[in-house]
Amino acid sequence: MGWLEDLQARGQQQLAGMMAQVYDSLPPGAPRAFVDHVQLQGRPAEVMIAWYVGVIGLRPEDVYGILPTQSNDITVAIKIVYLDKPEYAAARARLTGGH
Repeated sequence: MGWLEDLQARGQQQLAGMMAQVYDSLPPGAPRAFVDHVQLQGRPAEVMIAWYVGVIGLRPEDVYGILPTQSNDITVAIKIVYLDKPEYAAARARLTGGH
């Protein structure tokens, strides 16, 4: 893993820790947002967005935004921010090989 990937991974861990603190402070049943970092893997962003939406089953009304992650003025990944729901969590678990 190169220095940039290492830095990005540490940033993701810090973000996850901060999100956990925020969620722990919310009342039970309060809506939660989820931020997923999707590598483009040499594919156009539109292709990866369509793939992710299809795999997770995202509904348009649950999506807060899609943000590019750039390196040297090239989009290398996207962050998809959406309302987290149990069915989305289950789809993410299937995507990563969990159950």
